Amino acid sequence: MSAKSKSPRTCCASPRIQSIAVNLLLVLPLLVTGQTAVQVRVTTVDERVYKGTVNEWNRDQLTLGDKNSAETLSSGDLLRVDILNNGAATLPIPAVEVVLVDGSRVAATDFESTERIATIHGNLAESARKARLEPLLNAVHTVRLMEVPASSPEIANEWRELMAMNPAGDMIVVRKKGAKSLNFVEGTIGNVTSDTVEFILDGQTIDVNRDKVFGLIYYRDISAAGQHGTAAIVSGPGIYLPALEVSPELASVRVSTAHLGEVRLPLAAGQSIDYSVGRLQYLSDLRPLRFEWMAAPGEDIVSPVFSQLARDRSFFAPQLELDYPADSLPPEEVGSSGLVRRIPFAKGLALRSRTEVAYRVPRGFPLFRATVGIDPRSSATGAVQLVILGDGQPIWNRTIVGTAPPTEIQCNVDRIRDLAIVVDFSSEAGFTSRSGSTLHVGGARFTK
Repeated sequence: MSAKSKSPRTCCASPRIQSIAVNLLLVLPLLVTGQTAVQVRVTTVDERVYKGTVNEWNRDQLTLGDKNSAETLSSGDLLRVDILNNGAATLPIPAVEVVLVDGSRVAATDFESTERIATIHGNLAESARKARLEPLLNAVHTVRLMEVPASSPEIANEWRELMAMNPAGDMIVVRKKGAKSLNFVEGTIGNVTSDTVEFILDGQTIDVNRDKVFGLIYYRDISAAGQHGTAAIVSGPGIYLPALEVSPELASVRVSTAHLGEVRLPLAAGQSIDYSVGRLQYLSDLRPLRFEWMAAPGEDIVSPVFSQLARDRSFFAPQLELDYPADSLPPEEVGSSGLVRRIPFAKGLALRSRTEVAYRVPRGFPLFRATVGIDPRSSATGAVQLVILGDGQPIWNRTIVGTAPPTEIQCNVDRIRDLAIVVDFSSEAGFTSRSGSTLHVGGARFTK
């Protein structure tokens, strides 16, 4: 089994994928009398961050705090919810990992399969050995049966490379005891039990001892099984679920998935619920259609720095930040000093005048939103002329100066194919910024 070999394409191609409804009830509810309430950090689509205790959570809204000091957020405004006191994070993660064709990943205590049905045993709860999921086998892409040793990172790298391959058939991956590399053979994977893996090679059936099998890779057409219709990503230690629908409750969250049916998790076991995949697309995550930068006279010596697009950071700092004067903020957000508050943005772009960058507007995302301002390091003298173009026509045009508060942009791009951001030189720039100013475009995104 250690020699690498080839065989013709096998008979393991997927029939029409169907979803099977299963309920996985993980115990350990944390929101019961006498136990610690769940603490969360909430990020909204306008980049605001809230922390607090979950008081109520349903399809319409999330309420933090108590009745005397409650903060209610509309579900449509949620970008991400992170569970801060995740009880599951302290539990050991089982060694087996199952990856489905839609990208779902589930840690498990064991994996078995018959001709049509896969059985995923266990999860991160105390009752793991009693819980199981039963997706159709043709929804399973890979199964790692052994733990990846921390002392052998090359094993993890090799496994990732094998998972990314496009084999002609199924692959059984073997690791000999103490070996620093993996071996694989192509053929057809049959039934999998707790003791053996049935493997068909050149028409001959071989029962391979499970102790020798590092992993299984099933032949699947992954290109036809993406995350279409995904509304959110629910993740935690040992779990990653592209969700078609998320239905939060006070003590748990019900996650509807394409291949695992409905999975119910205690709220604290989710660790994070990321709604961004279905609600917005950040420009910093998209590939530009074009990017052009023109140096001002005398700036040739630093042109290599600004000729690249700075994503999710500034040119000379690891964070993208904007300064907010105290009089531009609500009273509750003004610091104790009463001075300028510097606010970081996790996502966004840094652009130097003169720059033009263009993007294809994603289908189904009719709004472009961003918060723009001059890099705080040059705000005293910096200024740019900012123009937003839709299919070559101006749809937003304003001079941005560093001494003014950041500006919110919202443009309707429903009937626009290509959107371009033009950061041009401005006559209002101070003498030290005449060669160009840096604009921070915080939270630049297409939204629904």
